[in-house]
Amino acid sequence: MLVPFSEDTQLNWQLKTVHPSTLVSQYLIRTDDPKCRSLPGQPRMLLYHPQLYLQLDREFLTPDLDRLAPHLWLLATQSSSHINPLHEQVLKGCNIVITENPELHLTWTDNRIFIKPIPPYMLSHAFWITHLLPLPSDCTGGVHIEPPSNALVKAVLGYMRTYYYLIRHESDLHIAKRSRLLPPSATEITLEQFYAFIAGFGDIEDNQVSPRYSCYGTLRLSRLNLWAKIFLHRFQFYHINRQYSEYFARFYAPTLFFFGILTVVLSAMQVGLQANTDVHQDMNQWVVLQKTSLWFSVATLMCICVIVTAMTLLFAFMLSRELVFATKGIISRKSHAHSVDNSAFDTLDYDKQRMGRAPWNPYFSKQSISRIQPLLIQTAVNKLCKKSAEYQAAGKLSIMRNAYASLTTDVISDCSFPEGCDFLSRPGDFDGEHYYAWMTLSRPSHSLKQFHWLFPLLDAMPIWVPKYTSPGIYVFLKQQNYLHEQAKMIHQQQEHVDYKEMNLRPSLIRSFTDSNLLPEDQKHPARIKGEAQISIGAGTLTTSHALKVGTYHILADKHVFDNLMPQLKIVIPDPDTLPTLQESERIPYLMAITSRISTIFPDRLLVYKERTIPPGTPMSMTPLHIHDNAEIFPLPYDFQPERWLPLNTNELLLLNFLVRFGGGSRKCVGMELGKAEFLTAIANVFRRFGEWMVLWETAKERDVGIIYDVSNSMASRESNGVMFLFRKECKY
Repeated sequence: MLVPFSEDTQLNWQLKTVHPSTLVSQYLIRTDDPKCRSLPGQPRMLLYHPQLYLQLDREFLTPDLDRLAPHLWLLATQSSSHINPLHEQVLKGCNIVITENPELHLTWTDNRIFIKPIPPYMLSHAFWITHLLPLPSDCTGGVHIEPPSNALVKAVLGYMRTYYYLIRHESDLHIAKRSRLLPPSATEITLEQFYAFIAGFGDIEDNQVSPRYSCYGTLRLSRLNLWAKIFLHRFQFYHINRQYSEYFARFYAPTLFFFGILTVVLSAMQVGLQANTDVHQDMNQWVVLQKTSLWFSVATLMCICVIVTAMTLLFAFMLSRELVFATKGIISRKSHAHSVDNSAFDTLDYDKQRMGRAPWNPYFSKQSISRIQPLLIQTAVNKLCKKSAEYQAAGKLSIMRNAYASLTTDVISDCSFPEGCDFLSRPGDFDGEHYYAWMTLSRPSHSLKQFHWLFPLLDAMPIWVPKYTSPGIYVFLKQQNYLHEQAKMIHQQQEHVDYKEMNLRPSLIRSFTDSNLLPEDQKHPARIKGEAQISIGAGTLTTSHALKVGTYHILADKHVFDNLMPQLKIVIPDPDTLPTLQESERIPYLMAITSRISTIFPDRLLVYKERTIPPGTPMSMTPLHIHDNAEIFPLPYDFQPERWLPLNTNELLLLNFLVRFGGGSRKCVGMELGKAEFLTAIANVFRRFGEWMVLWETAKERDVGIIYDVSNSMASRESNGVMFLFRKECKY
């Protein structure tokens, strides 16, 4: 990241950089006093000292507010620009109080607002390129400058950005000078000069600053003190009362009010009780007064009840209004996030979609898949076979859906991220909860498509809510957090000065962030997480479903099984010898077994029968309607690999109608990966275990047939996931 202001617009000229030489060992010197070794305005902070960054951390980091950031929506408006300029602060009767505590910056209480003044060195371009955003060594004459922590840089950027909102007018600048918010060296600057300096900070995005400044501006100190008891586990956020009398004084009014209410209630009850006794005894002539006193006491009690109820309802109304306002703020921010294209998959614009897809194409090309197949796909399949051998030895039932979902998740996560999921290495049964989580999210897909505001509501939901209400959604949200952490890690590594020299594990997401084909604003963590989420979901569900269905039909149809196994034995004579992808592709019957569409025409009309579709209209169709068409595929519900044989004739004729991977610019980018997974898994599993595998309590209509279309094909809710058993002796 570059410094938000240039050397020409800096407001402090007391520091400058010098070209290193044999006579100069330092890169930053003072211009006003070359012998001085401290920062301007900070005699205790030396230009070069091992403790300098620790001192800067104390000056700008806000660890407590960063911890509170996920909960600040309860007490503040969710907008980083929610900062009134200085003249409005004065108009509201707030006294500007200087504070050097970064935690108190822009907090207010009663008629005071606390603001941290800008240190003189923060106005110096030389200081920024030396200590905050250092240039690479090839730009500094070979001098290596230790970079600061990412947290410090974000905190400083967020802090400086607040002055973009505090000083907007000439009057604001005058108040800032009078209140000593600007250093003495800046007392003569004009508004034009200040704006030229601060304008770059206004362009800083929320994801570039610390959590305290990312979504919030001014904060109410009394509410911070209240919520600190819950979230920080301490009595107060900051103690501002010097004496006990000041602290207890605020309790006097509510205490007196409470005792006043009790006194009136008790007096009314006493009068009513006495009047009621005298009326019944009829001992005097003041019956009218006694009855009046009785009803007056009752009326007083009713008035007290009405007042207390009204105040309680008013308090509840004000509290609920603030909660609704805060919740709307969360939904608004999340809706804005979802209104931005967060992956190439959900980008409608034709040109943007092609640009977003470009970094993925080389990674999923046939050449790339052939290269990674022995290292990645075959390794995962070996783990699957090893775990299957454990099932065989134990005589346990295996659920195909879970077995293949674990395989495909491991493969796509290893492709996509620096750290894969590695479900197949975990002890115990095959993982099924992540597949279940994705299908749980798929079930309401049609509703989510129509009611898009449910997406931000789902994102804003605390993770503990679905933990007890929807285990599938809970697992999905946990996985989202995992993807977000991976995206943040990649983003932080990318900001490191020596990023290009780091020997980091290659991955699809890293190639996406390193791509020169995308602008920088398309590489933020939210976008990375969106791409990661699409790759995991698509790479897990589609291929695992194809593997499950293919395995079922091979086991259920003896004719198919008898045709496949001899060809496997010819190409793979030794079951322990790992076949290459090219060897698997030379098995005709396996290729025959192996044998969704969405597109946009951006620049021309599309005519379909009597209908005319305007340019740029998103269109989609279900491939099931084509694949189940008996005019194209006779007996479409029969599993007949022979319909594709011989491969060089029949396959070419039918390929025009095979749309399982889509077509056009939105064709499935992972097509070659899916084919490689299918061929490798089927070849290995059936060559090693095919003669010992038998289906167990599996029904085609219930466990294999497509009953629901919820973006992903789904079998019956009563399905057991297609179970099979590894016999200990050969079944034939």
